[in-house]
Amino acid sequence: MARLLLPLATFLVTAELSSAASFWDNLKLDCGVSVWSDWGPSVNGYRTRTRQIYRQPQNGGALCPNVSETDKDPWVKQTTAEKAATIRNNFLSGSGGSSSGRKRRDTTVRDRDILFIVDSSGSIDANEYSIAKTNLANLIGKICGKIGLGSQSNRAALIIFSSKPQEIFDFDDHDNLADVQAAVRNIPYISGSTCTGDALEYAKTMFTSSKGARRDLDSVKEVVVLTDGGSNCGPDAVTKARELQESKRVFVFAIDNFSPAGRREMDAMASHPPSKHLFYAGSFIDFKNIVMTVLRYPNTCAPLVIN
Repeated sequence: MARLLLPLATFLVTAELSSAASFWDNLKLDCGVSVWSDWGPSVNGYRTRTRQIYRQPQNGGALCPNVSETDKDPWVKQTTAEKAATIRNNFLSGSGGSSSGRKRRDTTVRDRDILFIVDSSGSIDANEYSIAKTNLANLIGKICGKIGLGSQSNRAALIIFSSKPQEIFDFDDHDNLADVQAAVRNIPYISGSTCTGDALEYAKTMFTSSKGARRDLDSVKEVVVLTDGGSNCGPDAVTKARELQESKRVFVFAIDNFSPAGRREMDAMASHPPSKHLFYAGSFIDFKNIVMTVLRYPNTCAPLVIN
């Protein structure tokens, strides 16, 4: 009997191994790539980042995507007019909405629920904070489309943060632009540390019907962060920003001097590509001059071209 069982066992093991090998040989596998590297150094005003392929596609799996991409460096020196045009074309115009939105001067846009997150930490002095508030309010006045609670309107909400976030107004607290601008100009200064990650985590709670936000089908959800430096407390700001990026566009206004680490953080916090979502001003006076340039443009929604 033992002599009969041994060949039988060998046969069964061989059959199982053959079946397993056939399974793996025919398994459909998509291409596998690593996460993107940090952006490389600026060369002639452009930067490149890369990622690695760790698995080739198999048996009809998805092909490998691009492993290198180049984008205009948002940190490179630009004229005030160039910076103003970048903000106008990519943030104020509201371009990039779906075809289900309404038309404004040949640009299709959807209504927007925009949450502003303003840094109120101690690294910003009172005068700088006043400049930031005044010019943010002015900038909101140039957003394409009206601010209001009715149909075909944009809505705005705002929180400030330092060591912890503080809600200032919800999406349904103000039904006209003048009231929103007045509320922005009057936001308090709280000083403290720069816990950006806590503010980004709190932002998730703002996009609800109880806060006046609309359904995703009815409006584009956007977050605008205005800050003067990298985070120095709380949860990882990049992780929290990427969680928001899964369903929202994240814009960053980076004002004043930034360390290399701070720049990498801003790059990652802003939606892709950074050249259309990250706006850099070397100082609060620089930010003021950029906004003043924007205010001189005609109040239209068409993109601007700087020759």
